[in-house]
Amino acid sequence: SATWWECFDLWKAGRVKAHITELQGKLDCMHDWLKGSIQAMQEEDFNDKHDKLMAKVGDQLETLADVGGKLMFRAVKMGINGFAMSKYAGADAALAQIEQRELKADMQAVAVAQKELAEVFASSRQEVFGANTLTPDSLGEHFFVFALSTYGQIATEYAEYILSDKRP
Repeated sequence: SATWWECFDLWKAGRVKAHITELQGKLDCMHDWLKGSIQAMQEEDFNDKHDKLMAKVGDQLETLADVGGKLMFRAVKMGINGFAMSKYAGADAALAQIEQRELKADMQAVAVAQKELAEVFASSRQEVFGANTLTPDSLGEHFFVFALSTYGQIATEYAEYILSDKRP
């Protein structure tokens, strides 16, 4: 690409390009999951069981969406700013350590939200559908919960990449 010639993919410009390239792969995957979620919602009949299940897990879904979005926002912001912990010194290093701690806290919040959603969904599924497994009537709900959880996982993977100081 033409940008290689501008800086030979060195220094901050090279890091930013590497971070954006990694992000592109994560966004491609997220887009696939989003398309699947839209399809699942279009085919959902939104019956009484659906309403009961979603009422029980709605808060956990909202929490995971919120913390996952915050994690992705922070990681992308750090990526487009060329974050690399090993490249900072002095006051900049102190600020970078704060950013690093905040990103790790966001990653932990996503993990907690994923666990809580999984636990509440499993117990609510048993209560609403009378089964501890996937049922034909709950396929859309399972897919949606799995897709949101996967979004959190992909955001976490990108954050881990940003913290790793690696380039592809």
